[in-house]
Amino acid sequence: MEVCSLYTRKGQANSIDLIVSFIAFAIMLTFFLAFWFNGLATANSALTRNRMEYELLGVADVLLKSPGVPYAWETNTSNISSLGLAREPNVLYPSKLANFTNLSYADLKTSLGVSHEFYFFVDDLQANRLYETGNASVGTASSVSFIRFAVLNGQIVKVGVMAHD
Repeated sequence: MEVCSLYTRKGQANSIDLIVSFIAFAIMLTFFLAFWFNGLATANSALTRNRMEYELLGVADVLLKSPGVPYAWETNTSNISSLGLAREPNVLYPSKLANFTNLSYADLKTSLGVSHEFYFFVDDLQANRLYETGNASVGTASSVSFIRFAVLNGQIVKVGVMAHD
């Protein structure tokens, strides 16, 4: 009695089975890699945003809570160690603010230790722009901003600091 040849070919793969399994494996690998790289991109975006927020929060704190070093840096801008605009926390010196907005963008970024593009402004409560400096194109979807309130010349003003990559 002769046994069917289908049962005697142990360990041999059918070429159609091999092709189907390879295609299924390739599809699963593609989906896995797509999800993996999407997750990495999302995590990287969140990390970049967190770094910008941390950096910008530090800039806002330094500018609104400190007079800067040296104390009268606005009279001689060649030896600034640290910029600051405050007479006391959230009370701004008009002369420091005027000199701050007249500094070059490169000097501001260096003095503040900012690695991203940034924009700084001061508005009165009627939304009139009193002072501004920096890159005015900041404000894209990936930007980060902080708005604080301060006192300038006895009036409450809105101080904004924004940054983006």
